[in-house]
Amino acid sequence: MKSKDIIFSLGIVVLLTAVVVVVVFKFVLNRRQQDASFRIDAFENLVLVDMNNNSIKFPDLLEKNKETYCLIFEMTNCYSCIYYGIEDLKKLREAGKDSMAIAVDDRLYEVAGWSEKQEFSPFFMLKKVDFYNHIQSSLLPVLVKIKDGEVKSYRYITP
Repeated sequence: MKSKDIIFSLGIVVLLTAVVVVVVFKFVLNRRQQDASFRIDAFENLVLVDMNNNSIKFPDLLEKNKETYCLIFEMTNCYSCIYYGIEDLKKLREAGKDSMAIAVDDRLYEVAGWSEKQEFSPFFMLKKVDFYNHIQSSLLPVLVKIKDGEVKSYRYITP
């Protein structure tokens, strides 16, 4: 009888250990990897283009000690996702927050023409090479909160 109890207790310990290992790997370690899914490297190297073809360094658009919200998207993203992101920017603007839309593209004429039909301003264009060199994002469009030259939070916009 005692050997059955020992085997039964050992089996419970093995199962509990397996559950703990699964929970740690699935939820704890995976959470750390998700936190690194969006990153901007070297803010000072990012150059945006306004709709009049003027180059502007990204840090010059950010006010010190103030939050700035940026919607970063590609023209090929789902339109409803971009629309919801722009609606979020409008609401943030009404709440007194700085906000801007940044299209990742190389064709200024296309971005400028598209932005004229939107009821939001300012729009900027970020060249794809700069996006790939300085921004790591697992998904676009993304709404990013930046303060003091640092990404404070972000939210992917999905359908």
